[in-house]
Amino acid sequence: MRVAGWASRSRSVLRIVRQLPPTDRRLGIEVAVLLLGIRLLLFLLPLGTVRRLLAHPIAERPADPTYADRVSRTTAALAPHLLGNAPCLVQALTVHALLRRHGQPSSLHIGVRKGERGRLEAHAWVECEGSILIGGPAALVTRFQPLARRGSGECSPWTERRRPGQYPDRGKTGSPQRPRNSSPPGR
Repeated sequence: MRVAGWASRSRSVLRIVRQLPPTDRRLGIEVAVLLLGIRLLLFLLPLGTVRRLLAHPIAERPADPTYADRVSRTTAALAPHLLGNAPCLVQALTVHALLRRHGQPSSLHIGVRKGERGRLEAHAWVECEGSILIGGPAALVTRFQPLARRGSGECSPWTERRRPGQYPDRGKTGSPQRPRNSSPPGR
């Protein structure tokens, strides 16, 4: 039964890619591969490792002004067919990685909020030049307290939302510092 479901999804994805303008078909395939690859990486590795793997240097070539919109529309169209419930983090990482690879400045945002019944909810979205490319309308995004932001180009670099000096005993990693030649406590 699962194989039949996957075959149906594959046909849907191929149909969507074929419906794209000829110039965007390669983009559709690239988005599909990245969506599946990032989903698998997030299943196997922590988010920080996945971010480092996707951290390509910003391209030096001039950016196509329509590229950001094309990437976000293609990702939004393919994600539900490939990922089922279409997790926002996978979509946001895909869009951010493609924009960065093609020289487009963008910011990847991750935020949290307390949902109904006090459960913690998280959301990821990508902004470019002040507009949200993927991750929902501004009304949805503003409900989340930003935890982190990773940017490229005109946007600011990855920053954690904490006040300077809040953790004086911690370095850049956020974990307590110990002298280089000392062993961990308890050894």
